[in-house]
Amino acid sequence: KTIEIYFENNDQKVLLSGQGEISNWKIIVNSDQNLNLLTRQDINLLTGCLTLYNLKLDNINIQSNNAFCEDAVNIVNSQGFINEIKIENSLFDGLDVDHSELKIGKINISSSGNDCLDLSGGNYEIANAYLSECKDKGISVGEKSKATIDDANIIKSFIGLAVKDSSEVHAKKIKFDETKMCFALYRKKQEFGPSFLSIQNVQCKSNFDNYVQRGSLYINEN
Repeated sequence: KTIEIYFENNDQKVLLSGQGEISNWKIIVNSDQNLNLLTRQDINLLTGCLTLYNLKLDNINIQSNNAFCEDAVNIVNSQGFINEIKIENSLFDGLDVDHSELKIGKINISSSGNDCLDLSGGNYEIANAYLSECKDKGISVGEKSKATIDDANIIKSFIGLAVKDSSEVHAKKIKFDETKMCFALYRKKQEFGPSFLSIQNVQCKSNFDNYVQRGSLYINEN
């Protein structure tokens, strides 16, 4: 049974947490970008309009519209399978995932004021991703993460894919279109090292050359 949760014009952040499992939930969060945040984090250090913390997830669907928070959706220290995530018109980041182990069937994120998809400190498997109009990065993978991507389309973003800080990404197919730079590999934080990216099938339309910092490695498997 699917459970639908609506937060209409909600000016409070929503936290779902615990050590149990949520299964077959559909979570819909409708916000208002005209609401202003006094600080990027609240007293509980939450940055997401919707935060899932310390949960086991099974067949979850998430939808977010017009988020005003630092992250439209933040998933932290969680494991399991998410069927679909759809995020539209986030004022800052779209989806931010930290210290988790997740398989995600489909991600569709459009019009984010910063990164569309930010993955940190975990293991991630993504079957399909469509990311468009990301003001900074379409996908950012960092802090010693490992990610596999089957098929991704990244359109109208500044950097299509950033792999940084000892992270590793293996992709089967990625199409970059109207990006300033298709991908960049680099170290941002001193405590981490170089990164790795391999793509079996890549289509790259960009204005600038891709950037691979010394020590990092990119393999085109075409």
